[in-house]
Formats: sequence, structure tokens, C-alpha cells
Amino acid sequence: MPGLSLQVGGFGGTKAVPQASYGSAASYGSGVTATQAAFGPGTTTPVSSDMSSLSPGNGFGLAFWTGVAALAVLVLVRKSLPN
Repeated sequence: MPGLSLQVGGFGGTKAVPQASYGSAASYGSGVTATQAAFGPGTTTPVSSDMSSLSPGNGFGLAFWTGVAALAVLVLVRKSLPN
């Protein structure tokens, strides 16, 4: 089913068409992988950081402290309600 052609605008039906190809034979045989083509020849290395995981500059820390603040607001709202 590669290259299915529905012949829209004609009398309908389908016909087989050749497999789609992207690039040339030289590009397939060059030995370059998709990762190397997208991100460069070497692999990336993680950036070292001395930042704590609970620091608001870290994604997890920001989510943690936002949750703590939300719980504190809920407790304050609950305490302010009449019995």
C-alpha cells in the first residue's frame, strides 16, 4: 500500500504507485543517522548544576512549592469558613 493514490476528482478507485523516496541514494549510504543530522555529529552532555531539586528554579521545585502554596491557601479558606 505504499504510495496509495485515491484519484480524487476522477472516477474513483485506487491504483498502486511507487514507494515514496526522500533524498538520493548517496544520502542513504552516507552513514549519517537521523540523530546526527538533527543534533550534530556528537552527543549532547548534560549541564551540571549545583541547584537543589527543591529550588524554584528547577521544574520539580517550582511544581512542589506551587502545590505547597495551593494547599496553604485551601487550609486558610477552610479555616475562614463559618461552621
